[in-house]
Amino acid sequence: MSEKEEKGRIYGSLLQPMEKKLLIWIVKRLPKSILPDHMTNLGFAGAVIIFIGYILTNISPIYFWLATFGFIVNWFGDSLDGNIARYRNIQRPKYGFYIDHNVDAITVFFIGIGAGFSPFIQMYVAFYVVISYFLISIHTYINMYIQDFFKLSYGKFGPTETRLIMMIFNTIFFFLKAPPMVNIFGYSFTYFDLMGIGLGTIIFILYIFSYFKNLKKMARVDPPDYD
Repeated sequence: MSEKEEKGRIYGSLLQPMEKKLLIWIVKRLPKSILPDHMTNLGFAGAVIIFIGYILTNISPIYFWLATFGFIVNWFGDSLDGNIARYRNIQRPKYGFYIDHNVDAITVFFIGIGAGFSPFIQMYVAFYVVISYFLISIHTYINMYIQDFFKLSYGKFGPTETRLIMMIFNTIFFFLKAPPMVNIFGYSFTYFDLMGIGLGTIIFILYIFSYFKNLKKMARVDPPDYD
């Protein structure tokens, strides 16, 4: 994360207080040779592991554990790159912002595609979740530009909580072995399609709510002048 984001960050996720203490504890103990870019690359490597793990679940459900390991690696790298930079006072605001959020976008895309290739969630459902996530991400970036703050969580949920939900899903998928099916209005869904649709819908609703909330605020800040 960049310095600009740090100054205007808005926290509020469920796990943030505990997570912040843990990250600071880790950063203090990392060798000086480990740099923020190393952590960014590690976070992306975690996304690749998730992608591979989900594809391999077509061979055996045991690979859901590989995907879960990938989420842990992704959290470790993605959460520590900016924290290392801030703790050591080696921030590169423009570079950090550019690389971090581009890698984040590619990461979400990889995870969504990988999940869609698994036998438990259909591809269009995975894309629905990814698109909803991108919508709320775009909304976050717009707010940062216009209002100079970076909102890290919506409805008490942020990236870490989302990863945790996905890891719980992976555990459920593993123990069920085969995806149970349900027919709705002539369309076949797995139960996990419905979970994915539910997750995507929650994210989309949070986006719509935040959009109209900030739209009213912007209308007051920047009123029309027709004279």
